[in-house]
Amino acid sequence: KVVLDDSLLDKPMPRQLGFVDSIAGHDKMILLEILCAGMVAIFFLEGLFTFIRKYFMEAAGERAINDIRQEVFGHLQTSEIGTDRPGDLVVRLTSDLDSMKLLLTQHAQTLVNHIFTFSATCIAMFWMDWRLTLLALTVAPPLYLISIYFSAKVAELTRKKRAKESEVASLVQETV
Repeated sequence: KVVLDDSLLDKPMPRQLGFVDSIAGHDKMILLEILCAGMVAIFFLEGLFTFIRKYFMEAAGERAINDIRQEVFGHLQTSEIGTDRPGDLVVRLTSDLDSMKLLLTQHAQTLVNHIFTFSATCIAMFWMDWRLTLLALTVAPPLYLISIYFSAKVAELTRKKRAKESEVASLVQETV
């Protein structure tokens, strides 16, 4: 908005950005260069902070999963599992730990991001027109019910898939 309105179309600069206009000295080309450099700096900082956040979340997830792996391994060493199918146990542990890692690192961030986005959107919509917002949100309960229905179906199919993977892993382990 500022690049188009203030530097290219000669509209007055907003009061909040008056300091940028004073730095440019009312020269539109310098103003455009400052605004473009600011945009580049903002995107650079956004990328940097996203990288730092992801790095630390992945590191924390790896540490947590490593601790869980050590605890599970220690428990397996000291207890009698009583299974004739160690391949099944390996597949289940591996997939469960991978699922926990995804839950700790990616899904938690995504959930928080979606909650904030949904909340901010609802607040902005409510501020603009509360009746239209209520009308728009009437589709949420049916969508939620449909989501629950299909989630149950997916969970059932996932259980079947894991059972098949366990059978295959046991067969491979026994063959080896």
